[in-house]
Amino acid sequence: MLKILILLSLCLFTLAQWQLVSEDLMGFSVSSSQWSFKNTCDWNGGSMGGGGSVDNCSRNHIYYILVGTYRIRAFYSAQNLPPHYQVKVIVDGYFLDSSNSRLYYIDYEVQGSTQIYELEYRDNILQSYQVVCNTGWDDFEIQTFIMTFNHNDNNEIKFRICADNYSSDRNYGTRSLQIYVNKCHWSCLKCNSDGPGSCLACFTNPSATLGSATSCGICPDNYQFIEYIYDVKSCVTECHYYRVPDSNKVCQFNENMLPYTTYFDTATFTSTSPWVFVPDPINFNLLFSQKISTIDCQSSKNFVGPFQYNEGFSVTLSIPYNISYIRFRATIIKFNNWVDYSAVHVLLDNVEFASVYTLSQVLTGRNADKLYSDSNCTSPNVAYYRLEAKLKSNITNPILTLQGSMEYCNGYYEMSIILQLV
Repeated sequence: MLKILILLSLCLFTLAQWQLVSEDLMGFSVSSSQWSFKNTCDWNGGSMGGGGSVDNCSRNHIYYILVGTYRIRAFYSAQNLPPHYQVKVIVDGYFLDSSNSRLYYIDYEVQGSTQIYELEYRDNILQSYQVVCNTGWDDFEIQTFIMTFNHNDNNEIKFRICADNYSSDRNYGTRSLQIYVNKCHWSCLKCNSDGPGSCLACFTNPSATLGSATSCGICPDNYQFIEYIYDVKSCVTECHYYRVPDSNKVCQFNENMLPYTTYFDTATFTSTSPWVFVPDPINFNLLFSQKISTIDCQSSKNFVGPFQYNEGFSVTLSIPYNISYIRFRATIIKFNNWVDYSAVHVLLDNVEFASVYTLSQVLTGRNADKLYSDSNCTSPNVAYYRLEAKLKSNITNPILTLQGSMEYCNGYYEMSIILQLV
């Protein structure tokens, strides 16, 4: 096991693409609620928070957590991480009051890494900076440590501080923790470097570990986006509602994405409210105004429809001001054969923003991104097309409409819908 002795830390960041993933103990007042304390230096169990684990300077309002005779160990956990191969930890160490020449040791570790940073100091060589924290102390010093660990567990980073063999009433203070990761190439689920050929696991097959570093292929059709969030670390049909794909189709967090609502996304439902049926102005028919049905080969699921000719479905939205656009997703389900250029149009206040039309029985989007397409069943023939479109409106109650333009009575469609504001 590799041990690194820290005598003095005067480090600078390199040019690596480090991304901040977690921080704690940054304010003047701090809480130990995210730390697990224990009287043995291991990774198991412990007490979260721990009463009395926080102390502060008498000269100011700066607080810190304690290890030493209070508790030997404290560890902090960061989760939901991007694929990475290195971890950088920045933390402040508070060398507290003492007046003897005994050696004390602090170990900094990240679980899964072979590196251990061991800090050694004697009280009688500390600087006399006690005026910063407590003028009643004999010696006091603050140091900032920057440590780098090899690490590629995307599920969790555990950072541990151990202070063993401390004498009575002797403690070491910690605050201002920041954790960064050095990310893999965007195509890698796990890696040993940041190049495209350094992948050790791929999003296309997350459960498989590669025997040696190599490159990963692109995600397949219908699962074209790369997502790493919570338990999802794979190729997916679409990004989570508050994430948007970048130029490499990797889903990224976007703080401007506001969740709005979904419709008809459960297996079964009994009402289409608040959506209302829009009859065909020529082939006027109100008989099936409440359109909920099933497909023979998928009888366990409900769908909205079928719609024929120029029938449609609409809903009046209630949205806040200052919305730049509405992200709209819907799955169009085509039954049987459509005449070429038969279409379903996405309208907002009677202005068309996108559509899905058929050509040689192939569904194609216009001003819409295809998220998914498939076909199944033989009687009737069923095809699916999931679209995403951007809609814009300058009023707070626009009317969203899905409007058909069919020329063949056996060509009808159903749908499921998700709506989001940005």
